[in-house]
Amino acid sequence: MLKTTKRTAFLRLALGATIALGALLTSPPPAAAQDIDLLGYYEFSYEPVTFDQGVIQGVVRGSDVFYLTVRASAVCTEDFPLAVGSAELTATVVAEPAAGGEELTLHEGYTLTIDPFPSQQGQSTEIDKTVPLRFPPGSGPGEYEIVSVIVEASVKVGILPVSIAGFLPERQPMGTLTYAAPYTALPTPATTTTTATTSVAATTPADGAGETDFGKWGNWVIIAEVIAGGTIVLLIVLRVFRRRRR
Repeated sequence: MLKTTKRTAFLRLALGATIALGALLTSPPPAAAQDIDLLGYYEFSYEPVTFDQGVIQGVVRGSDVFYLTVRASAVCTEDFPLAVGSAELTATVVAEPAAGGEELTLHEGYTLTIDPFPSQQGQSTEIDKTVPLRFPPGSGPGEYEIVSVIVEASVKVGILPVSIAGFLPERQPMGTLTYAAPYTALPTPATTTTTATTSVAATTPADGAGETDFGKWGNWVIIAEVIAGGTIVLLIVLRVFRRRRR
């Protein structure tokens, strides 16, 4: 009987804690947190710093990735009466064509976290974040205004988030860029095969060239003929001379 009573008491305690926790999570923020005018205690800023690598003389080409550095800061101008935690800002980045038309999404969403968040007068926190951007395929060339669009911004007061989106511009211009088509590779020249044909033409010796060769040997031929003729004449004379002596 004692065991049953203890078990029943434990179940009732667990059920009561669950109901209380559910009521806390589903109930609106306390009046103190809701009624606080954060602008009376803080100055918020959210702005671009610079376009980094990937941008050459203000021009981005094709699917090249380029980078945008943004900066968020919070300055406490008066001691905040409640415990405050970190702040988060979530935004997307789009490109608006200067000539008009549909905006292009360059980044689906990024988050900046300011932690610790200042809570005493004179304290400040600043954070930089570098966001990679890329024009989607099929983007038209031209000039674009790069804009950061705040999706959500809040700061934790106690355990409850309090929106600060109303204290920041919903659409923050980040700068102007020119988008150009990607570089086009030069066509490879067609390979041509050249066949060299060597023709041998019949040549006629220049005037005097053949005669020079003939002149070398012609003289010897004439001399040989003269000697042969002289020899024959000499033999004939000797034969005639012998016959007379007989």
